[in-house]
Amino acid sequence: MRILNVGNFYYARQASLYYVMCRKLGNGLTANGHHVYNFDDRLMARMSNFFRTRAIGARRVNESFIECCMSFKPDLILLNFADLIEIETIEEIRSLLPDMRVANVFLDPIDSQRNRQRVEKYGAVADASFLTTAGKPFVEISH
Repeated sequence: MRILNVGNFYYARQASLYYVMCRKLGNGLTANGHHVYNFDDRLMARMSNFFRTRAIGARRVNESFIECCMSFKPDLILLNFADLIEIETIEEIRSLLPDMRVANVFLDPIDSQRNRQRVEKYGAVADASFLTTAGKPFVEISH
């Protein structure tokens, strides 16, 4: 299976955050025989503009993401805090690759409004969401 693992891999930190969860997830999937490509949305946004800022590179990172998907043709996209990837981008990729699946992976507590919004953002386009927290805040989101 071809899996596009999207998130912040902290490449600029020179391996000081080697054990970041999206990297662990990708390594585990690779160890289980899947072909995994890691796409760092934040790094791609910073590298796409002269000022090296995420805000300016947000539009370009979505274009790069579509290009990556068309080249790699993933069976599954894992979104790990991929805040810069827009819903419209996922919808466009789904129209181009209709058999592809999308999963939202979220590891932080969902008791804050900001984190709840991050989980809800991909709710309409994700086939599944994997959360490490549950309880009352999760029940409220799912309704």
